[in-house]
Amino acid sequence: MKLDDTQFRPSLLHYGRFTGYFEGFDEKPIRLNKRICYDYEIEYYTKSDGGVWIDGKFTPFSKGDISVRKPGQCVAGVPPYNCYVLCFDVCGSRYLPDGYFFGDPIHA
Repeated sequence: MKLDDTQFRPSLLHYGRFTGYFEGFDEKPIRLNKRICYDYEIEYYTKSDGGVWIDGKFTPFSKGDISVRKPGQCVAGVPPYNCYVLCFDVCGSRYLPDGYFFGDPIHA
């Protein structure tokens, strides 16, 4: 889909920080539940010994790496990693007064 300047009005739906290092645990990293991306997502990794499954392919990430995901992709994070995340709607057509939840079809 090609958008012209009048259609490309990104709106920020969610921003946050994920801390996936669990101090005091000697267990192997767990895989987070699979979910579908309903919006565009950008993650910037500040520390990582893990990665993420994206559409069935595992991708490890290191400090300083960036992951960009688009709607429809199936993802599952594999901690430990710390990251900042941005979720946005490229057309700016959505308003979520009650917050935003990853992988929640109601917010899609």
